[in-house]
Amino acid sequence: MKTVYAVGAVVIRTTSDATIELLLIRKRGGDWSLPKGARKRNESDIRAVIREVYEETGIAADVLDLVAVASYRIKKRSGPRKKIVSYYLLRAVAGEPRPDQREKIVDAVWIPLDDSLRRLRRSRLQTIVRAAQTMIGP
Repeated sequence: MKTVYAVGAVVIRTTSDATIELLLIRKRGGDWSLPKGARKRNESDIRAVIREVYEETGIAADVLDLVAVASYRIKKRSGPRKKIVSYYLLRAVAGEPRPDQREKIVDAVWIPLDDSLRRLRRSRLQTIVRAAQTMIGP
């Protein structure tokens, strides 16, 4: 079985009143999610996650740390694949969210961290955000 390697991002920013916000995206007809995408050939995880976040949302960000690695199976026309996604914690440094229409993303928004857990329906993503939350601290 072929393996697909991807990266995902838990992108945070701190507002002027010290609220920590998380960047969420939503694809057409889909649920809220985290920015994520396939790694290009010979591309490091770090370069890939910075590129994916910028391409999908217009946000420039710095990588802080690895949060978790998720492994699961996906179905493709050519057959089943194993997907391994390395999720990183990033801090936004510039830009305003702008969803990438080419990626079929219709929303890219900042949500207070606690509220973001209610918007994310996939338990895998909730687990990743909770792990990032413990890394961020109180």
